[in-house]
Amino acid sequence: MSAPSTGERPTRWMIVLVIAVATIGGGLTRTCEVLRNPSPLYLWDDAVIHLEAQYLVSMVDALRTARDQRREERATGKDVFRVEDAVERFRREAAGVPPTFGRPLHDLAALVTMEALRGRAIAGSTWGPLGDPRLWAVPLTSAIAGALTIPLAFLVARRLWGPETGLRAAAILAMSGAHLLYSMEGFSEALLILLLYLALWVHLRGRAAVAARPDRPLAGSLGLGLVLGAGMLVHFRFSILAAVFLVADALRAGTASAPTEAAPGNAPAARTPVRLARLFWVGVGIAAMLALAELPYYLLLMAAKQRGIAVHPKTYLEQVLFVLAPEGLGYAGSLVRFRLGNLLTYPFALVYLCGGVVAVLAVLGLRHSRSASGSAEPRRPGVLLVAALFALPLAFYSLTIPLLRYGATSFALAPLFAGRAIEVIESRFAERGRLAVARWTGAALMAAALVEGGLLPLSRLVVPNGYAVALEHIVTRAPSTSAASPHLTTTPPISWALAGTGSTIPIPRNESAVSAGREAVALGARWLVVDSLVDFMDIDGQGFPAEARFLRGVEEACRSTSPVPNPFGASLVHDLELNYRPFLDTLALHRDAAARRADLIRLYPLRPCVGAPFVPPPSPVAPPGPRP
Repeated sequence: MSAPSTGERPTRWMIVLVIAVATIGGGLTRTCEVLRNPSPLYLWDDAVIHLEAQYLVSMVDALRTARDQRREERATGKDVFRVEDAVERFRREAAGVPPTFGRPLHDLAALVTMEALRGRAIAGSTWGPLGDPRLWAVPLTSAIAGALTIPLAFLVARRLWGPETGLRAAAILAMSGAHLLYSMEGFSEALLILLLYLALWVHLRGRAAVAARPDRPLAGSLGLGLVLGAGMLVHFRFSILAAVFLVADALRAGTASAPTEAAPGNAPAARTPVRLARLFWVGVGIAAMLALAELPYYLLLMAAKQRGIAVHPKTYLEQVLFVLAPEGLGYAGSLVRFRLGNLLTYPFALVYLCGGVVAVLAVLGLRHSRSASGSAEPRRPGVLLVAALFALPLAFYSLTIPLLRYGATSFALAPLFAGRAIEVIESRFAERGRLAVARWTGAALMAAALVEGGLLPLSRLVVPNGYAVALEHIVTRAPSTSAASPHLTTTPPISWALAGTGSTIPIPRNESAVSAGREAVALGARWLVVDSLVDFMDIDGQGFPAEARFLRGVEEACRSTSPVPNPFGASLVHDLELNYRPFLDTLALHRDAAARRADLIRLYPLRPCVGAPFVPPPSPVAPPGPRP
């Protein structure tokens, strides 16, 4: 790599200092914004991950109890442990819901954070279950992953363009609005971005190792496969990014005779068989990680069968297929409903979340990513891979389902190209002998990227939500203030996470609204909680007709009591997360947020409408069908 053209290369202690400040500052920003939210779970997916991790915590607690009983049995000789009793106790005391959505590594990460938070005190709402600090575990997992991504961004950019570009990219990522958003929520995106950067770093290290030691052509291939497999265990959507890595290696394998990397001493480059072997070992790494997620289910089934215990857990691959089936239909349906306006979704979101300065710099950096500063000398081939990882997912999801978070991994790569663009602009001034102008221009662009790209979007991202307030409203009207009254809700996982599975019933799917209401009240529901999600349930007038009729029936029969303000439900970020309609229609929905009452959570008392005797509701065993 050539030295920066505007001055001396930064010293090692300067690099360490800047990266430490960016990582610690970025981590504190993410963590503080999570902890100051009185209710950190306000979207479907973060609540589901919380519930699945909570179930695993119950399993860990049951195993601890069983271990202690076995130790006591060995020490005293008393018969205090029986497997059947332990299983029955676990079934009776288990919290949350069993893993259903095929994201075991995300569940495991949340489990570790929950265990770390056990017994800790966190400032926030103190009523009922919201006093439990483990509610913050899932978004805190994202905050930790987001902070760890910052030094990885430096390492990747340094290998591509040099240490100065690496410092700029890490600083911009630390304050990138898109990365801040997903580092403060419980979605899978922060972990996916961390593993994407880790995969890039492993890939680039492997290429450099092969160039330096052509006698070791398989260097890094198995490690890359393990990282890609780990990403697929966080969310199966990572398989699209893994496919980009595999295609890149396959294209390299197709160039049989042309050396792709210069070797010391003019040593011969690895040819097709060895390159295919690299591709094979990447596949082995992916398969090994998937097997690690799949095999425990079979071990559990065999152990249960030996004890005569009936268990029927969905294996990892079954969970993935369970989610992929409706999602595949969603992709197909979106292609049918495709509108040209959908192509505007991600450019709009990039500017909205990261700022116009970063967006323009990212495009400029992408344009100049292949050449060295001040020349047409080609740079490392890894740049093409980064460009593909940036552009291809955006193109795919623009044509299918352009939900905001589907572009999160691409948005997280924009700081790399933005840092590269600043380097190119500085070098152009330096080539003309205007070193002072180069330095001041670079500093001004960095300042603009940090302020507009981070501080301004942060004001749009940190929006209070009303779910905790709505459930507190129900609690104050319950016979006992220790738990929420049983209630129907349009967002069951959120209520399950905040109020417990025993107090929440999903809205019924009966065709008759009146009979559905009576049935729900017979199950114990006293309230109906409706938020802005219902505005997106009826896609093109054909989706969820029974639920829509039920809601209309309740609204006609009952009067909403004390609606709770919910600014988050009226935010553009929330609307873009549910961007099932054409993009321009989504913008129109956002403009009409007040008219459609998206800024409110409505509470409907059901008993005065369709009175029935109270019966305690059953606890659900799994979340309802997958949401995007």
